[in-house]
Amino acid sequence: MGLGLLLLHGLFAKVYGGEEEDKAFYLLQTQDGGYAVTGHSLSFGGYFDILVIKLDLYGSVEWAKTYGEPAAEDVNAMVQTSDGGYAVTGYMASSEMNIWNLLVMKLSSDGSLEWVRTFGGKYTENIGFSIIQTSDGGYAVAGLYDYYSIFAGLAIVIKLAPDGSVEWARLYGGDSLDYAYSIIQTSDGGYAVAGVSMSFGDTRSDMLVMKLAPDGSVEWAKLYGGSEPDGAWSIIQTSDGGYVVLGSTRSFGMGDVDLIVMKLAPDGSVEWAKTYGWYDTDYGTSIAQAPDGGYIIVGGTENFGVDSSDFLILKISSDGTLEWAETFGGPDHDKASSVVVSKDYYTILGSSKSFGGDVEFLLLKLKSDGSYSGCDYLKSCSPGVTTPEVQVRSPALTVTKINPKLLIPTFSTSDVSPRVADVCEETQTWPPAVLSISHPGGLLFKSQKPVEIKVYSASGRLVKAFEMKGSKAFVPLKPGVYIWSAGELRGKGVVAE
Repeated sequence: MGLGLLLLHGLFAKVYGGEEEDKAFYLLQTQDGGYAVTGHSLSFGGYFDILVIKLDLYGSVEWAKTYGEPAAEDVNAMVQTSDGGYAVTGYMASSEMNIWNLLVMKLSSDGSLEWVRTFGGKYTENIGFSIIQTSDGGYAVAGLYDYYSIFAGLAIVIKLAPDGSVEWARLYGGDSLDYAYSIIQTSDGGYAVAGVSMSFGDTRSDMLVMKLAPDGSVEWAKLYGGSEPDGAWSIIQTSDGGYVVLGSTRSFGMGDVDLIVMKLAPDGSVEWAKTYGWYDTDYGTSIAQAPDGGYIIVGGTENFGVDSSDFLILKISSDGTLEWAETFGGPDHDKASSVVVSKDYYTILGSSKSFGGDVEFLLLKLKSDGSYSGCDYLKSCSPGVTTPEVQVRSPALTVTKINPKLLIPTFSTSDVSPRVADVCEETQTWPPAVLSISHPGGLLFKSQKPVEIKVYSASGRLVKAFEMKGSKAFVPLKPGVYIWSAGELRGKGVVAE
């Protein structure tokens, strides 16, 4: 498949990263039609810095930056702001007791750091999982507060002013572990929050959904689940004022873990619920509504695909009927984490170990029917579908107003240049022996069978030697001319600037 055709239909599959782990978490479609992706990086910046990459419509890098200080930072979610910039939430290591504090960072449209805030206390662990910009120009963040052991902690929602100062903060939960994983602003100006609760009932965890008023007070809260652990990871509001919740379940379905989708009425009652999966583990991480009123879901699968974990991509109708399912992945571990929807395409972000490097960002753009003609890494699958009888209960939540300690750390910002490689090449037919393909930043090798690869500089110096066991391997190299050997074969590759 040639470049001209790729650009014509707008599809691509690209990896971004360096020599060490670069793990992707969140994807946005930006106001200019491109994309912004974020995650953490060990390849660039300091130890576990936040990495943000701005891409154009075709996945080409416009800018890439890392943010952090000598301690570790991590990111979970990002939103584009009304001024064209970005707001990010996650957590960072505190200088006090080496514990985590909830982090919020505001960037301008070119990635410049405008401000950064952390919230917490001396003896608490605090994590931000989800962030939105609110209708008044401020922000709402959902996460976990006072998490100092695996069996303690409360869900937290913090309402911030546009400058990052705290307007209000509340804790929700019981006497065990409860946390908020996804937050949206609802059509009435309040909030809906989805997460996990271990504080109520006889099971180890239930899906928790709360409807909050604009001031954070609880209008209703419900637990959903069965006899085994269940959790909710994403919530969206539907046009009828209800909600769709994506989660994982061990209580229902066909396998060890299945993904579960529930359609809720505005009062939280269940209108329908479906599970999707097979005998092993299938899980969802992100859900978005499609233009036809159905839903696109992404996550990971250990049942389908070619290795221990591949991207799992499902399209369901407005009543939960499965319309199609695809996997995407290579010979190693791949997992989808976020999805955005446009009229004709679905774009999916995840992390991959299959296509060179350690762990890298992988961005995949498909047609709205789930197709990518000529890309052999995309394969259809047929998960089982069940209709569970979900138990619904109303917990006696404790709600506490707090004033979290605010700190203003000093972050450094660095421009970085991740390597970019196409995953779906011009052809998906493996060559009879070994083929090298030149890319900016290195050489991509393909082979039908394991072979020892050696790469030499033009002067004859050995720069890389390794046993190639998979069907593809990327070798990062500086610009120049290189000679390579693969068993008895010899070849030449040119790495452009």
